[in-house]
Amino acid sequence: MRKGTVALLPAMLIVSTSCSEDSRSLPAVEAPNRVAVPTVVAGAVDGPGALGRVAHVEMGRSGEILVADGQAQAILVFDQEGEYSRTIGRAGSGPGEFTQVTRIGWTQDTLWTSDPFASRIHLWDADLRFVRTITTMMPAPPPGALGVFTGAWMAESWVLGVPAAMGPHPGIPLLLVSEDGSEIRELPPISTEGQMVPMEFSSGPFDVSNPWSDAPLWLNAADGESIVIVGRRVAEEPDRAEFMVTRIGVNGDTLLHRGVEYAPEAMDPDHANDRLGELAEQVARARSIPVPEALRVISANLTPPAFFPPVSELVPGRDGTIWLRREMHRADSVDWHVFTADAEPLSRVRLPVGFDVQGAELDRVWGVVRDSLEIPFVQIYDIHSPSN
Repeated sequence: MRKGTVALLPAMLIVSTSCSEDSRSLPAVEAPNRVAVPTVVAGAVDGPGALGRVAHVEMGRSGEILVADGQAQAILVFDQEGEYSRTIGRAGSGPGEFTQVTRIGWTQDTLWTSDPFASRIHLWDADLRFVRTITTMMPAPPPGALGVFTGAWMAESWVLGVPAAMGPHPGIPLLLVSEDGSEIRELPPISTEGQMVPMEFSSGPFDVSNPWSDAPLWLNAADGESIVIVGRRVAEEPDRAEFMVTRIGVNGDTLLHRGVEYAPEAMDPDHANDRLGELAEQVARARSIPVPEALRVISANLTPPAFFPPVSELVPGRDGTIWLRREMHRADSVDWHVFTADAEPLSRVRLPVGFDVQGAELDRVWGVVRDSLEIPFVQIYDIHSPSN
């Protein structure tokens, strides 16, 4: 029997093109460059406030830095200068306690923290005082899914239910579930096809992550009012192509569906060979097989596309902006393109490749960096015009 890999969706969304917004394509426009200046660092110390396994980073309403730490199973709070202040929540199964803390975010002035494998959302007020825990009975999984896990706290008190699929699947819907589990809304179906490539090694079958997957990306908007989706099919010709930006509201309406033109970037053979080599080393360690065997099987089953997928990561900004990381082809830096909520281009920002963006606003971005010992810490960048 083939053993698949459990994949928590996101993946491909199949969305209706009928919507209340203009569906025209935006012509390619060179947005102005802006400069990222490193400012505050948090968690780069031993002792209290040291970070273990960062799951997510968010900013507090008063400028605090909030870090969901999957090792401590708690939220570590740092002040505006990056100094450790306190911890909220702890490991456990009671109110305000976590079995597996993952994502955190704001819906209006309520901070929510997700504990997906316990089907719980914990709520805190703007001053980070615990309010209550919501335990939602998730529905039976739709066909093709193993289960439905708690995602985000959305607007109108909906809980986002995220299906988990075993291996590739052509389409499983995201779910919005009421607090008591009595009402369910289905959002557009999603697919895991193309994200993992099944392969056969001497140690048995194994699904290998596709570094050039062009399955659309999705995340809930920071205000909880919608889901943002980026369709990023790889171009087939060197002429200008387009990627699609779509926004689906909590009522299921398509609020935005707009194309953004771009100039495809040809795949660099050296980059492709380097990525295949990195994958081979990872698989060899995971499956206890020789690296040459892993490289031979991966190379036979995974063909690099002619062009890079146009977008490699999506981060919906807290202020409604949409941050899209473009092609990953440089060794030290990558360009992020910033758009308005209506997918109009605003600016371009170059950030280090090793900077894992967790959240952003037009003039600020925050994320996680790892030092030479792979120990994580939080870094904040202020975004300026070049003249500032």
